[in-house]
Amino acid sequence: MGICGTMKLLVLCAMAAPALAQEGPQMSLQDAPVQRQVALACDFATECRESAPCGETDFAPVLNGSSGGLDENSMVVRAQLSSGGRGVELIGVSDGSTMSLWGGEIEERHFFTRAATGETRYTVHRAEGPEVISYLGVCK
Repeated sequence: MGICGTMKLLVLCAMAAPALAQEGPQMSLQDAPVQRQVALACDFATECRESAPCGETDFAPVLNGSSGGLDENSMVVRAQLSSGGRGVELIGVSDGSTMSLWGGEIEERHFFTRAATGETRYTVHRAEGPEVISYLGVCK
């Protein structure tokens, strides 16, 4: 096993210490032996705002991108979560149908977690306020 152990840890190590990623052979998503397109339509039925009780919503973004890795159980993911002409780039890892992504700017961080069942949690953390908005639903 290398310095970082698995593909998941390699992503974290590469982000935390760019010099580490430079030591070994470089691989992009396009070079990965296993590649897969990511295309999910989400349907969030519940929205929870930090300063108010949870309520119903019809927020329905789409997630489009690509993933690659050594096998389908350890893939790096790069995708765009879009809704109403706005979008945010997310990166992370997938393990089969389970996915954990994050991204955004320093003043607005986005976290996206999808279980193998399709149940999904999407949370936006804003520095202004500060404020947290959470969405609960499914992405298929």
